[in-house]
Amino acid sequence: MNILAFTDIHGDQQRIADLKEAASHTDIAICAGDITMGGHNIESIIESLSDLPCDVYIIHGNHEEPQTLRNLSLITDGITYIHKQIIDLDDHHLIGYGGEGFSFTTDDFEAFIKNTPIPKSNIILVTHQPPHNTALDRLGGRQAGNNSFRSFIDAHPVILSLSGHIHENFGVQDTVNNVTYMNPGPDGIILTV
Repeated sequence: MNILAFTDIHGDQQRIADLKEAASHTDIAICAGDITMGGHNIESIIESLSDLPCDVYIIHGNHEEPQTLRNLSLITDGITYIHKQIIDLDDHHLIGYGGEGFSFTTDDFEAFIKNTPIPKSNIILVTHQPPHNTALDRLGGRQAGNNSFRSFIDAHPVILSLSGHIHENFGVQDTVNNVTYMNPGPDGIILTV
């Protein structure tokens, strides 16, 4: 499966146009949040993303209200909101969790995981804030990632972790214990799983 992964476009319509071209070579697109600046123009941004030539799976970042993005996804073809959802795609499984900024743990994520049957293979975890202790969460000489996300990855068959939020790490990729961690940034990255 070919995936166009991107994050933190912050309303840039030119970037969306460039992503549309890149998406013509993929099966799906995954967005790790922050499609707006403070929620502004979210309707037109979602409409533009729905023009991508593949289905778009999306979570909110720290710039979007979850309920607004959920509601828009329900009335927009080609957009699937995956916050606190597990989406089965053939033999791969998307798990999404949006929002967060610089929290070290997330009780709500931990409760969601505890009360949800988790797939036994090929998990793609999509979060806005990166997991703790990888090349993706380094900021100002310290680790700024989320321990709840990292603990989940270490305990489950995650093959790919997509996140954004830390602009300084756009395009950064890391591999830890056979898990690929990636911040695809606003220009996006095409990958195959």
